[in-house]
Amino acid sequence: MKPIDYHPGARAELFSAVRYYNSQQHLLGLDLLDEVDQVLARIRQKPKSFSYHRTKKKRKALVHRFPYSIYYHEQRSLIRIVAVAHQSRKPDYWIRRK
Repeated sequence: MKPIDYHPGARAELFSAVRYYNSQQHLLGLDLLDEVDQVLARIRQKPKSFSYHRTKKKRKALVHRFPYSIYYHEQRSLIRIVAVAHQSRKPDYWIRRK
């Protein structure tokens, strides 16, 4: 299995969401992290099993229980997470990330 690497913007988005959910309910942000970890495990096991985003360059995996999608692409030696994006905000703002 290939290691996971985060675009700095994707990492910032994830931790911003964790802080937000923790501010709404004690430890809810940790629930989000658990859900993201489960999705990342599935991505690592079968990276080609998720649908392509409409650009056909990056794939999209949905996070359960939370309104977030993980956008990624597979490189030769790793899987690059380019965005952890809220499903209802600023569509495709991350599209130019590599």
